[in-house]
Amino acid sequence: MSKQWMIVVVLLSMGKTFFYLRIFDRLSPIVTMLTKVIADLKIFMLFFFIMIIKFSLILDVMGIGNINIEGPFRDKWLVAAENGEEYPGWEYSRIGVFFGSILSVFRISMGDFPIIDQTREMDDVENVIFWLVFFTILVTTNIIMLNFLIAEAEHSYNIVSEKLVQFIMKEKAAMIDEAE
Repeated sequence: MSKQWMIVVVLLSMGKTFFYLRIFDRLSPIVTMLTKVIADLKIFMLFFFIMIIKFSLILDVMGIGNINIEGPFRDKWLVAAENGEEYPGWEYSRIGVFFGSILSVFRISMGDFPIIDQTREMDDVENVIFWLVFFTILVTTNIIMLNFLIAEAEHSYNIVSEKLVQFIMKEKAAMIDEAE
């Protein structure tokens, strides 16, 4: 069996494991809450992904870390790239510049900043533009979006908690009625 199918099988079994964890009283609220949060975050995640793509397009236009664009970055790192050596942004060489930019923006949004190494060969104007874009990406994706994520998760948790309390009260009332 190929590795790809084994990964699919593991992911599917993980989903089924979470489904069956709802059987246990102590795990049921957590699994239900996680399911609800993931369902509620679909639109939010679509918006987040669109923002990441738009910011990555800005980085593509700037040509940050692009070995194919003539300039100081290419002059300094082209020989290393041709020899198979590491250079800033080499980890994206197999997936292309566009997807590399998407991953760079995603890494910035998660608090990882390897893209800064790719700015050493920029002139002053490009450097100012880069830092403005960088801080815009950082503030927009990292701070604002993570706060939205936390707020949405809390909202979903409160809804699930209220339903759980109602269910428990209903069960207690049914047990009291049976006892009488």
